[in-house]
Amino acid sequence: MADSEIERLRDSIDCAWEEASKFGLDPFPTHFELVPASIMYEFASYGLPGRFSHWTHGKSYYRQKMQYDFGLSKIYEMVVNTNPSYAFLMEMNNLLQNTFVAAHVLGHTDFFKNNAYFRHTSRRMIDKVSIHAERVAKYEFEHGKDEVERFLDAALSIQEHVDYNLLLHGDESARKEEKKLTEVTSEYDDLWGLEKKAKRVAEERDKRPGKPPKFPEKPEKDILLFLMRHAPHLQPWQRDIIEIVRAEMLYFVPQMQTKIMNEGWACLTRESLV
Repeated sequence: MADSEIERLRDSIDCAWEEASKFGLDPFPTHFELVPASIMYEFASYGLPGRFSHWTHGKSYYRQKMQYDFGLSKIYEMVVNTNPSYAFLMEMNNLLQNTFVAAHVLGHTDFFKNNAYFRHTSRRMIDKVSIHAERVAKYEFEHGKDEVERFLDAALSIQEHVDYNLLLHGDESARKEEKKLTEVTSEYDDLWGLEKKAKRVAEERDKRPGKPPKFPEKPEKDILLFLMRHAPHLQPWQRDIIEIVRAEMLYFVPQMQTKIMNEGWACLTRESLV
């Protein structure tokens, strides 16, 4: 984009902010940057600027960049869910395209700020992933790059096995205790409690002498958290890498769960503001 077009784009973004306020939108403060395609696809392949280095990111970059080079796909923008938010626009797009994209971005940042699924995500994730990358680089220096890469391969292969509901709903056991205290009693409690009674009998039967205790007592959905807590042979640096992978995955899960709604809201916002 020419310098004159960049100035006009700034004016258009200011107008979009004013219109967003009139519509009742409340997005995060958003910093816009124009970047070339190589940078855009690098950020997209890593998911966030500054993440730890791994061959899967390079594989994703070459796949996406090749599709762009052959005209099969195109990323118009990338928005980072932080406060303030960062939005990267393609510098080779024309003024009209980037005007629409900027208005589209305001819908995303409003969604990030106000949707319940994003309530527990870190708003300083760019800083955190940079710290994570430093820790991974430190482990590569101490234990060897190949050793760390092999362990990262294993951790990333199960990275989606996290339980975001732990953040959304808090401590399940505490809620159950509170529910017991507030339950309404009646003359039919003996009927409603038959299932609970049968469950208690089964639990007592499972605890009979000679039978090994069940571990874990309940199924664990968050495999990464389970390994962090209970895997007996992991070294401290390996537990830390699992924690890094889990923390970053928990940041991305809400975006995966709300993809259609998020894009729909951003498209509606763009059509309304421009």
